[in-house]
Amino acid sequence: MHGAKSMGAKQTRRVIIVGAGFSAPAQLPVQNRIIEKMTEDPQGNFLQGELPRESVKFLNAYITVGLFLLNNYGKGDYGTLADTYGNLREESSNANDDDDYYAGIYSLRDKVRVAIKKEKINTDLEDVFTSFDKAMLSKEYLHKYTYGQMDAIRYSLMRLFIYYFSKCVLNHSFQQEEYLEFVRHVEFRRAASSITIITTNWDTLIEGYLERNHIAYNYGFQSPYTSDSLSPHEYDTELLLLKIHGSANWLRCLHCGAISIYPDNGAADSLFEDEKQEKCKSCYQQESPSEPSLQPEIVTPTMVKSLASRLYLNLWGAASSRIQSATHVIFVGYSLPAADFDFRYLLQRNVLPAAKIDVVLYKDDDPRHTDRENLKSLLPEKRYRNAFPKNELSFYYDGFGKYFEDALGKN
Repeated sequence: MHGAKSMGAKQTRRVIIVGAGFSAPAQLPVQNRIIEKMTEDPQGNFLQGELPRESVKFLNAYITVGLFLLNNYGKGDYGTLADTYGNLREESSNANDDDDYYAGIYSLRDKVRVAIKKEKINTDLEDVFTSFDKAMLSKEYLHKYTYGQMDAIRYSLMRLFIYYFSKCVLNHSFQQEEYLEFVRHVEFRRAASSITIITTNWDTLIEGYLERNHIAYNYGFQSPYTSDSLSPHEYDTELLLLKIHGSANWLRCLHCGAISIYPDNGAADSLFEDEKQEKCKSCYQQESPSEPSLQPEIVTPTMVKSLASRLYLNLWGAASSRIQSATHVIFVGYSLPAADFDFRYLLQRNVLPAAKIDVVLYKDDDPRHTDRENLKSLLPEKRYRNAFPKNELSFYYDGFGKYFEDALGKN
């Protein structure tokens, strides 16, 4: 009787789809600002011996990515920096315990940082990952880089993503009013209707707000290859949060393929702690210092997205099912970019013509702020109207805090 009553009460089925704009008020580093984060001045004073203790693993990842950016997108010759790095690695027999090595590699990291800032490198990382993926699919070298070198750079860049996203979330107050309005809306709506959140973001901002406000959720994992699996019949017991491009707190074991879920900053810590070799939570295989076995489980920003693994087939299948049954779809901070053609196809295939669609963006996205037709055609509203011509579309350009506050006020 209890189950029948619950099903009868949940007539409205809402799906909230979250994009990069949702994380903007929290000043999280969207992917095209990772290079900007890399050029920020470090805390402390290196000349006076006040070094922030960053791990050797992090410094190696930073320098690997930094030298790639300088060599391929800088105008100067940075062979000296590359030679210095090679010499330091060759001379050091134990990077974790060698203070001279640490001082040398820290100093080199700062030289690389200053060089990137001076060159004003702001290349689109989507282009970088796409070039790597295309070269590897075509079995070709990219410029002077072999497969192994490309893989090392790609892996280091993914690790930096996790580091910067986790660092910013860790420093967040979790008291911003926009997000609290979002949480209030979710809490109120889930009591009377089925609600699902689908996000294309990697950060754990949503999880942090839900946990601090005692709202249970799950990731919708359906197979026992994760540390947080879920049976299909449990879907209605908690809020479903589907992260279709992976997450900064998920690490995949290269031995058994299992996904380990980490709280808070745990994934970044496990990737960059020098003194601790992390174990897979499923097969308990421990990584070695020279061959890391835990890899960030994120879909990198590339035009050649690979979504064929069991994990993403399950997540995208669950997203399709929830969208297909939705009577109300709310897009928050998602501009429906052309590069997301896989997700655009999923949406166009599964959003029913009868579904009401709300699109919540910002003032800069409002086509009413320009008289130039060519600029209007480049704004998100045009893409939404083209993608969903049969749906009732409503656009809101005052941000999601105001939208969710007003939505609650109408009830």
